[in-house]
Amino acid sequence: MRDLKPYIYTNKKSGKWHSFFAVRLASVTVFDPSSGDYKDFAFKLLNRQIDFINSLDCPEDGRAFELRFICRPDRTLHVRGRIDIVLIAMVSDTEKDISRKKADDIFHDIWSMLAAISDYYEFECITIRDDFLSVYDPFPVQEIVEIMRREDIIEIETAKRLRGFSAKKESYADNENRIYFVYPFIWSANSLSRLFSVMLFQDAPCFLSISLKPVDFSDKIEQFFIKQIDLCEKYLASESQARSPVNARIEFITKTLQSQLLRLEDSPFLMKMRIASNGKVQRALIDSFGVEITEHAGSPDLIKDSNDAYVFSGGYDWHCFSDGQEKRKEIENLKHMNFGHYAGTLADKKDSHARYLFDANQANCAFRFPLPRVNELPGIETRFYKKVLPPTDVPTEGIVIGKNVIHGQPHYVRLSEDDRRRHMYVVGQTGTGKSTVFLKMILQDIDDNKGVAVLDPHGELVNEIMHRIPERRIEDVIYVNFEDIKNPVAFNMLEYRNELEKDFVVDQMFEIFDKLYDLKRAGGPMFEQYMKNALFLIMDDPDSGATLLEVQKVFAEPEFREYKLSKCRNRYIREFWKGIACKAGGDSSLENMAPYITSKLSMFIYNNTMRNIISSQRSSIDMRKVMDDGKILLVDLCKGKLGNINSHFLGMILVYKILMAALSRRDVKDKKKLKDFYLYVDEFQNLATDSFISILSEARKYRLSAILTNQYLTQVPPEVQSAIIGNVGTIMSFRVGMADAEVLEREFYPVFTKSDLMNLPNWRVCISMLASGEALRPFGMQTVSVDSQKNPRTEKKIRDLSKKRYGRRPEEIEREIAARWNRAKTPREQIEELLKEQ
Repeated sequence: MRDLKPYIYTNKKSGKWHSFFAVRLASVTVFDPSSGDYKDFAFKLLNRQIDFINSLDCPEDGRAFELRFICRPDRTLHVRGRIDIVLIAMVSDTEKDISRKKADDIFHDIWSMLAAISDYYEFECITIRDDFLSVYDPFPVQEIVEIMRREDIIEIETAKRLRGFSAKKESYADNENRIYFVYPFIWSANSLSRLFSVMLFQDAPCFLSISLKPVDFSDKIEQFFIKQIDLCEKYLASESQARSPVNARIEFITKTLQSQLLRLEDSPFLMKMRIASNGKVQRALIDSFGVEITEHAGSPDLIKDSNDAYVFSGGYDWHCFSDGQEKRKEIENLKHMNFGHYAGTLADKKDSHARYLFDANQANCAFRFPLPRVNELPGIETRFYKKVLPPTDVPTEGIVIGKNVIHGQPHYVRLSEDDRRRHMYVVGQTGTGKSTVFLKMILQDIDDNKGVAVLDPHGELVNEIMHRIPERRIEDVIYVNFEDIKNPVAFNMLEYRNELEKDFVVDQMFEIFDKLYDLKRAGGPMFEQYMKNALFLIMDDPDSGATLLEVQKVFAEPEFREYKLSKCRNRYIREFWKGIACKAGGDSSLENMAPYITSKLSMFIYNNTMRNIISSQRSSIDMRKVMDDGKILLVDLCKGKLGNINSHFLGMILVYKILMAALSRRDVKDKKKLKDFYLYVDEFQNLATDSFISILSEARKYRLSAILTNQYLTQVPPEVQSAIIGNVGTIMSFRVGMADAEVLEREFYPVFTKSDLMNLPNWRVCISMLASGEALRPFGMQTVSVDSQKNPRTEKKIRDLSKKRYGRRPEEIEREIAARWNRAKTPREQIEELLKEQ
């Protein structure tokens, strides 16, 4: 924490060096009604602030503190301006360096104590000179008003107030029937919101100043109170008649004095409350300040069973410094936190400070931070979410996924390699920061020489990554842009290595078409039967073609189908085509089923861009090699240009190819030797088939880790949604809507409510994660910005290199198609074809 350095402003006055620093209240979290009773919450929070005031009691080093509420009205804004709440501290010494050292020490003490008040408050250290001066000397002060506790000279025998607010000053020093009495503030749990509203409606900038200075509990203070108490007790002891209203009043005054004395013995302070304005201080602001810090004069809330004794509590007085010299002096006192000058008082000169003596409880009436409400505080930066710090057992090694600022210092949240293998799911509305998390994680993986695949529906994320690829890893990058019609990258979804993969490919292809067309409604068992048998048929002889082009050709050309059957080794496939398909009549006839099947393929086959991608027999990229060699696969699915269905189709092909490559790693006996590979999928709900999550669960054993994201959990099919919630190790939630919040609340209970999840600001996240395989208590964090520099030349190098290595010319693809179809013709058909060409 010592790394956090506040800006320390130093000046010299009256032979001493005064050093100042400031801490700003950055934001306040709204109160969540579901967390309990607000009144109990408010009083607990006020008690913590009293503890904070008590901790400031150290008069030896000449320290003083000022809490400022600085208002800068701006009627062009719908919130009418902003209110800055700052705590300014001062310490003095005859030596400049010692003064600055003391200020630094006090800052770190206060910083820790502020953090202990409540998680509802977020503070920030002011570290820049201009920022400090903007709160220390925000504007030229034109008028200044002081708010004070009420005071009176009381005649003991009658309990008569001789002063009131305007009567002639009465002496009490040598009169045993009179005492000097300061009316205590009545502690209240006001949020200060009404005061802030009035401040925002002022015509000129203004600020409220509550200055606090610890003092020694001197004999002088003690003797002052003892004398007043003795006079009251002497009267009460001599009174023999029945209890009267006078007795009740004097008893109340006596108890008040005794209470003040006891509390001042513990932690005495001098406190001044002032309003400073760049214009005229309006009476509405004075009254608002007064009623927010204490109840009205004579409020019965403090004592209800003492007749009318409560008239000696509550209320406030005020004084406007109208005289030019007096005003200049008070402005100077305000600037230097000088407590040596007091406004006009009824007290004798030796007791003139009595009105300004406060214990921590009384000081807390004014010297306190605003209380959180169920809605925002006017002019104050308000958080509508809880700030929950991570538990102590968060991993200290691994990839950085976020951070928390604790005591002004960033504490990074990390995810270990082993915990990443249990996958991650990120959900949140657009613009909340999901891409920032992805980019930060991907760049770390790339920098750590990890293998990465990124499937980006729109291409923006991929472009950001390419601009930041280190020179040493350019050779590892494979960039795929599906809108590049001059150099298309080929992907054959029917490619396989062995019989196990063959079955896997057919099942996945059917699931892809089910995802695209909802085959439960638009397909049915007949579609599945014909489609799967067609796939198995063409895949039995890859040399004559095993792509989606050949699926259509099987149904459209009997000669080609016969050739494929002659090469088919699977007798059950042959029996289906010869014994069932060719003999079926009616709706199930081959002639009727053919257009039913091929209509699902036509949009891919007749689209020039798509046909060039899917019609090559061999894929341009070996996914197993990509994973084993730790390559960087960056894919722009070009959703906006290819259309939703084409983009989703290509994305699903890539996902299942990566999954199939991962599963093929089962041939490696020592799995510890396998390199980790990280699959990042944005808008994954469009690419996830029913078996997607279960395959991921299996692929984890082969070092494939998935990081999935989308905008709404409700976009995901219910069965996949349940699989994610049940199987994914780390869930990160940015701001979500009500429907998603109701689902996710169960995962973050009892730390976060659906209200917290719905009110997260941008770049803030709630996270439920694993550490060493064990679930941690959910907590909050913020995203970490990317600090690496862009290099435009890197992108061009990557594009050119990928085109050269993995792109194919369309005419080359057409020649390949013609060559393999020619192999499927009989010798007679080949001769006839040759004669036609001549």
